[in-house]
Amino acid sequence: MALVRRTAVDGRQNGPAPAPAGLTVPRQPSAADIDEAGAAPAASPVEEMAAAPDRPPRLWVVLIGLLLIAGGAGAAFAIDDAYAVPTMPVASDAAAIVALLLFAAVVERLVEPLTRWMPGRRALYRYEQQVADLANRVPQVSLGSVAAAKAAVAQRRAERAVLSWGLATGLATVLAAAAGFHLLRILVEVDGPAWGVVPVWVDALATGLVVGTGSKPVHDLLTRVQQGNALRRDPTGA
Repeated sequence: MALVRRTAVDGRQNGPAPAPAGLTVPRQPSAADIDEAGAAPAASPVEEMAAAPDRPPRLWVVLIGLLLIAGGAGAAFAIDDAYAVPTMPVASDAAAIVALLLFAAVVERLVEPLTRWMPGRRALYRYEQQVADLANRVPQVSLGSVAAAKAAVAQRRAERAVLSWGLATGLATVLAAAAGFHLLRILVEVDGPAWGVVPVWVDALATGLVVGTGSKPVHDLLTRVQQGNALRRDPTGA
């Protein structure tokens, strides 16, 4: 829900205008004046607000994000079918964690310059223009239109997140397939032949899905995996 307050937008408050100060003769207040001032409630201006409902990302934006992921999976399948890249050898769990965190950071840096062409800049400009017009008392602009513009900015931000996730996941999937960075085969301790049921391109896609979430979720996930491996080696925790 996009909520805007008039005082937060243009600094103006609703309520009666203050009475103009006139010339008065100073006098000592009486006891009745003091009692009346203490009993009278303080006048507070009425705050004017408007709200607009949040809107989910548009369907075509979600489809583009899914198509980016599908394109990465298709490229991973083609790489595996043509070259059969072996799984990257990793010495320990700590090395795998460091490598995956670096991988996630590299993908974030590669995707970051492309976000400037994603939705959101025009909606932010319209919202700021609505705020300026409301402060300048343009008749066609109201708090309701400002709230609607603010909701549009939130929608575009959600769409940027979907597109960034799809682009990062697709790119990470291709890079994982090309480099042999197969997360399931590296982190989960299981005999090699058992992984025949999981195609390598699916492993690369799983790696891309993990890396596409960003470096912090990757760190949290790898910490849990490492704790699970340690518990499996020593169930007593000694």
